[in-house]
Amino acid sequence: MASEGEIAEMKGLALAAAGRLAELFESRGAQLVDVKFEFGRGPEGLVLADEISGDTMRVLYRGEHLDKEYYRQTGDVAGLLERYRSLLSLIEGG
Repeated sequence: MASEGEIAEMKGLALAAAGRLAELFESRGAQLVDVKFEFGRGPEGLVLADEISGDTMRVLYRGEHLDKEYYRQTGDVAGLLERYRSLLSLIEGG
């Protein structure tokens, strides 16, 4: 269980991380639709403990989902993998 202070800290960290991701994608012509984060406790306190992937966020690029939403809509695994590669390229700056 998280204390009220930890919940406030998680909210602040999540909003900051989502804001950075939104800026990153916007700078590359994409839109961050939503994202989810998981937190844990480490020796130094709360840590953001989640990967950045198409499984944890929804991203639109040129009107197409580059995330698992594409698979939900189509069931196309090959197309999903292609979109994940495109998402990785966007993240890496390509």
